[in-house]
Amino acid sequence: MKKKFLFLVCLLLVPALFLMSACEFIFSDDFLFGDDKPQDDPADPPIIEEEEKIKVSAPYILSLGDFIIWEQCSNADEYLVYCDEELVMTTEDTRADVEDLSADHVYTVVARNIEHDVLSEESNEAVVSKNSNFTDSEILDLSGQNIGSIYTIRSSIRKVICKAETPQVYNTTFILDRRKNDIIFELENVTFQSKDEAVISTYDGTYSRARENWNLILNITGECSIQGIPQTEVPQKPANNSEKKGGNGLAGTNGIIAPTVVITGDG
Repeated sequence: MKKKFLFLVCLLLVPALFLMSACEFIFSDDFLFGDDKPQDDPADPPIIEEEEKIKVSAPYILSLGDFIIWEQCSNADEYLVYCDEELVMTTEDTRADVEDLSADHVYTVVARNIEHDVLSEESNEAVVSKNSNFTDSEILDLSGQNIGSIYTIRSSIRKVICKAETPQVYNTTFILDRRKNDIIFELENVTFQSKDEAVISTYDGTYSRARENWNLILNITGECSIQGIPQTEVPQKPANNSEKKGGNGLAGTNGIIAPTVVITGDG
């Protein structure tokens, strides 16, 4: 009886083991996917951040008679200078001389980073005014005239002439109407003075270059002077007492109120 029982157990156990092996193979990756067996997900690749783009600041330019200037711009290696929208020069300097002053020209500048080939935005426009080829209506000759205590100069006037063979004094205040172009005072052997006002002033007494973007150019020959009302300017006291005269104030004269004064000539 025992032999028959063991025989039956073996008879049932062998097919069962065979069936288990067959199922394990059928449901294995090799049988289901063949060569397309899925691989374990690799480690996430390192994240490479995109290099931050270089930013080049735009210049703010000023016209000073026969040249334009600007401050060094961040990340800039060179500057592209445009005259009336045409590229006229490339420079590493922060100034550019103006060759043609026979007519008014509009200048702009663009800063550039050479390595990354990045350009800034275009600068503000600076009008470089002519200093020659004036029409008769643009010239005001006051030589030898009785000007009076207050004289208003229209914005259409580009050049004022006041000359004398021997020293001459004018007790006058010149008021400059609002303008967009430079104005030239060509002076020879004259003294302008005023006891109550500035000698030469903008029409409203302001001199912000952002608002009044032009130059007062004094072309001087011989002995000339400008003497305004006496005043005292009191500077801010220094943080320490190393400067003995700090905060004492300095006597001066309020002679000119203008955005920028450029002095030329041999006087």
